[in-house]
Amino acid sequence: MRKGFWAVLVTMACNPDTQKPGSGGQFGEENLGCVEIERVSVALDDASALGFDAQSVIDLTGSFSETLVYGDDSQSALALQVAPADGGVVELVSYQYFDESGQEIAMADCSQQIEIDVEVQAVSDDGVLDESVLGVLVAVAAGEASLFVELDPPGGDLDPLAYYEGENYDSVAVWLSVWLDESGASGDVFAQATSSEGDGDPDGTVSATSVTIAEF
Repeated sequence: MRKGFWAVLVTMACNPDTQKPGSGGQFGEENLGCVEIERVSVALDDASALGFDAQSVIDLTGSFSETLVYGDDSQSALALQVAPADGGVVELVSYQYFDESGQEIAMADCSQQIEIDVEVQAVSDDGVLDESVLGVLVAVAAGEASLFVELDPPGGDLDPLAYYEGENYDSVAVWLSVWLDESGASGDVFAQATSSEGDGDPDGTVSATSVTIAEF
């Protein structure tokens, strides 16, 4: 289980580790930030420029029995399953980072990755999670993969608004993060509340407050 619960106020930016990408894998305005430039279907045993094949990524998936730990240290058993989606695609996707002037900039976290359509089931004994969703499993290095999927709406008893009592936000979304490696699975469930200032103003700002609800 990853350590450290957090709650932080951030300004929306290009950050593939914490932000949901827009259509085509990009962040922010069109043709700005980390932009998809090529998407190629690959066979499971095709060697890639990354040094590993898609089958080795799929080998990390499966069924996992985990313990969901909440911020107050209460716990619940969690049954997690990650499996290739029926009819899903397996692709090698290339990205390039563009700055505000349109110049290409080399960035280690904006290059190539294997993307695999997966089905994710996450059910906790306490009923807080009861999820069955589609997601994209991403691998950029051998022996590890990750996915971030929005629970829209959450299928269990989770009430994300309870974590923002007395605060005013435009919207609140719930995300499930899963990290897979050769030792098994870990991850978290977090809520992200967004608010904007200067609606309609091109110089307006959008901020997000993220709260980790539970980890496993």
